[in-house]
Amino acid sequence: MSLGARGVSNRNMRITAFVGVPGCSECNGIRRGYANATIAHVQAEDTLKMTILKQDTEDAIEKATEGVAVALEQRYDAREAVHEHEASHDHQDHAQ
Repeated sequence: MSLGARGVSNRNMRITAFVGVPGCSECNGIRRGYANATIAHVQAEDTLKMTILKQDTEDAIEKATEGVAVALEQRYDAREAVHEHEASHDHQDHAQ
């Protein structure tokens, strides 16, 4: 297990960073989707970097570049879903 900032495992950071509003399972699901989209984007960036470092073919670099663009778009969409959902409800409705 890799360690992130402040020596906290990435797994633990993912769990605590995307808790959402207590009692709102939709918040949790949407935030989990954003976390997964972020991970996919970072992985696509890493793949592109490795493809370039290996001096792979132009086709491979182009494919990896397209993968980054798709992953980034999905990340932006997921982030927007988080913001829209947070704005769509009064957080006090979820307090128990």
